[in-house]
Parts: sequence; C-alpha cells; structure tokens
Amino acid sequence: MFITAPSLTIIFGLFLAMESRRLRLRYVNDSHFVALAIYNVAALTLLTAPIVMFLIDNDNMNARFTFVSMTGDLIAKCAN
Repeated sequence: MFITAPSLTIIFGLFLAMESRRLRLRYVNDSHFVALAIYNVAALTLLTAPIVMFLIDNDNMNARFTFVSMTGDLIAKCAN
C-alpha cells in the first residue's frame, strides 16, 4: 500500500507530462512566473536561515518563531 499510491501518482504525472508536452498555448508557458517564485523563496531562505541559526539564540524561541512566521508570510505574499 505504501508503494502503490506514490507509484500511481508518479505514473499519472508522467502521463500528464507526456500528454501536455506538445501544447503551444500562450498561457501555458509560465516558466517566467515559476522562476520568479523560486527566486523569491530561495532569496528569502538564504536571508532567513543564517539569522535564525546564528543570531537568535535557542533560549528565545518566541523571537525565532516570530521571525520565521513573518518570513513565511512574506514568501506567501510575494508568491501572489
């Protein structure tokens, strides 16, 4: 059961990829928006990770939670 569900999902994804590879619609080409979303997440992650790991100590978990949640909110707003 644990192997069949992911396998079926991968097979279905491969089927969709094969069926949609010849589409020439203007609105399907959204690679620019995907690249922009990946850039936003990567840039904010590269800024957030060192701050959380090195600048905010382990004793102050409220500051760590607040900083990470505000950054997550910023990523969500940038994605829209």
